[in-house]
Amino acid sequence: MITPVRQAGLGKACRMRYRCTVVGVASAAALGLGAIPAAASPAVPEPAPRVADATAVAATLTLTPARPVEPAATAVSDPANPDFRRFLSPVAVRDRFGAPPARVARVTRWARGAGFAVGRIDATGSRLPITGTAAAARREFGVDLVEATVSGVRVRSASPVRVPAVVAADVLAVTGLSQPVAEPLSLRSCLASPNTSSVLAAAAPLVTAGGCASLPSVVGAVGGVSCALAWGEQPGPAPLSRALPGRVSQPLCGYTGPQLRTLYGLAAADTGAGQTVVIVGAFNGSSTLVDANRTFALTGVAPLPAGRYQVRRYPAAGTARVTGCDRAGWALQQATAVQVVHTLAPAARIVYVAAPDCTRLVDALAGVVADPGLVGAVVSLGWGVPAETVADDDRAATDAVLARAALRGMSTFSASGIYGTAAPAGTWRSTVAYPASSPFTTAVGGTTSAVGAGEAVLWQTGWGSVVGDRHQVGRRDLAPVELGGLVPFGRRDFIPDGRRVVVLAAVGGGPSLDVARPAWQTGVVGGYRQVPDVAALADPLAGLRVGLTDGGYLVRPTGGTGLATPIVAALTALAQARTATRAGLLAPLLYARTAAGRPPLDDVRHITAAVWIPQPRGGLVVAVDAARQRTRPGWDPVTGLGTPGAGFLSALD
Repeated sequence: MITPVRQAGLGKACRMRYRCTVVGVASAAALGLGAIPAAASPAVPEPAPRVADATAVAATLTLTPARPVEPAATAVSDPANPDFRRFLSPVAVRDRFGAPPARVARVTRWARGAGFAVGRIDATGSRLPITGTAAAARREFGVDLVEATVSGVRVRSASPVRVPAVVAADVLAVTGLSQPVAEPLSLRSCLASPNTSSVLAAAAPLVTAGGCASLPSVVGAVGGVSCALAWGEQPGPAPLSRALPGRVSQPLCGYTGPQLRTLYGLAAADTGAGQTVVIVGAFNGSSTLVDANRTFALTGVAPLPAGRYQVRRYPAAGTARVTGCDRAGWALQQATAVQVVHTLAPAARIVYVAAPDCTRLVDALAGVVADPGLVGAVVSLGWGVPAETVADDDRAATDAVLARAALRGMSTFSASGIYGTAAPAGTWRSTVAYPASSPFTTAVGGTTSAVGAGEAVLWQTGWGSVVGDRHQVGRRDLAPVELGGLVPFGRRDFIPDGRRVVVLAAVGGGPSLDVARPAWQTGVVGGYRQVPDVAALADPLAGLRVGLTDGGYLVRPTGGTGLATPIVAALTALAQARTATRAGLLAPLLYARTAAGRPPLDDVRHITAAVWIPQPRGGLVVAVDAARQRTRPGWDPVTGLGTPGAGFLSALD
C-alpha cells in the first residue's frame, strides 16, 4: 500500500457561475499586472471560528479490510499478472475485502458508546456512517473543528484525526470531519463582442452574475460574435496565416457531433450498445435531458431516449448541505458529460449520479462502486481537488473506493487539473488534481485538436493557451512575435523584460509529490505518480458545442479536462463493446502496451499554432501549447502517453 505524506492547507478561490475563457479584451490592471507590490506585508490571519459543540457532524469510517485491497486491485489490472482481468462480483468483493463481521461489531459498539449514531455498513463491507456532535468528534478523534471558506464554500475543517487506540487497528480512515471542496473542470469559451476596447481580456475569467448569459449564443453567430465552424474556416490576417499555414483559426463555434466522432475515427457501427457510462457530479440539472436533445438537433446527433438516461442518488453521510457550491458550474459539467457521452456512444446507457453537494463526491462514487447493477461500467469523474490539500484519511478512503472499482472491472477516469486565469481559483501554477493522481484511476489531460473543412483531422497538440501583449497584431505589425518562445508561466514571470504574458488555461499535470510512482507507470521520470496518462479534446477555444439552460438556453463551445474525461470514458465504452471485454483500471494496460512497442494511443507532439481573436484595432493571438509544460515525444505532463486514435477501440484485445 502506498503511504502518502499529509499535506495541509486550504486554497483560496474566486467564484463564478461558469468557468470561462473570454475571447475579448480587458485592461492589464484588471489582471493584477503591475499591482503586485515588491514587498507586501503579509496580512495577519484572523482566528477561524470554532464549530459549535452542539453542531451535528456526520462522518464515514472506512474499516480495515480482511485483506489489503490495493495489491489485489493492482494484480487484476496488470497485463503481466496471472490474475489480470479476473474481476470479482460485488458479493466476492465484500466477502474477500470487506471488514470481518467481528470488526464491524466492535467498531459499532465503540461508536455507540462514544455517543454516535451508527448507520448500516455499505454493500462493500467497508464504509460505516456515523453521526454525532462536534463535541463528540473533538473528544473521540482529537480534532479541532473550525469553520473555513474554500472556493467560496463555507465548510468545516478539521485538524489531523487520531483514532482511539481501542479501534485504531479496525479503522483505516475517518472522513467527513473535514469537507474537501471539489471543483468541476469544464470551461466555456465566452465569445465577447469585438466592440470591447482594452487589452488582454483573453487572460481574465468572466466573473459576472450571469456567466455567459449576457453574450449571444453561437447558434447563428449573431451579435458581432466571430467564430469558425471548422478550424481555419476564418483564419487570421494573411501574414500570420502565411507564417503558420493551416495552424491559425479564429475561435471555433464548437465542434458538432459528426466532427467529434471523426476526430476519434469512429464508424457508424461504433454505438456502445450494451455499455453503461456513469457520470458522477454534484446536484442535478432539471433540464439536462431537454437541453441535450435540443442541442443534438442543432449538432447532427440523434436524440437521447429518456429510457437510456437515468439519475441516481446514493445515501451520503449526514443530511446537511454546505452552501456556496458553484451550482452553475456543476450544471455545465453535467450537461457537457451527458452530451459528450451520447455523441460518441449513442446506444450506451448513461447513469448520472448526483452527490448532494460539492463536498460529498466520494460518497457518490462509493455508491457507484457498491451498486450491483453497474457491472463493467465506465465511470467519468470530471472534477477534482488540488492534490496537495487532500488529507491522508481522505486519500486513503478514496483510494480504497477506486481500488474496489478496479476489482469489479470498472474503469474510472479522472480529470487532471486546470491552471491559468480561467481555472478554478485562478490557479497561478500547474496543480495536479486528486483523484486523478491516485494510482487506482486513469488521469485525463487535454489537447487542442484541429478539425478542418470536410471534417478532415489536421493536427493535434497539447492544450496550453497563452496570451501576451507582445502578440497583439495591429495594422502595421501583422507578424507573430515569438509564438514558440513565450515566457514560462508563474507570478514571478509576469513582467520580464517589460513583457506581459499570461496563461489563459492549460492542463495541470506533472508529479503528485505525495504519491509514489506505481510500478505500472513505466517510461516516466521521477519517483512520484505522474499525471496525466491519456488526453482528449480540452481547448475551450476549439471545444465541443454544448447547450445549457440557465435563465435562457445557450449553446457555447466548452472545454477543460472536464470535457476530455467523458470523451475518454465514452471511447473506452466503445472499446469494451467492440472487443466484448471489460477494461477495468486502464492505465496499466496503456503503459504496458506502449513499452512493448504496441501503443494504443497516438503520441501527441508540439505544434506551433494560434487562435486569432479580431479586435477593433488589429487583434490578439492566443498561442497554442505554449504554457510552461509543453507536449513532447513520449509521455509528457500535458497529454500523458497520447490521445485515442483509430487503434484505440481494438486496444483491449
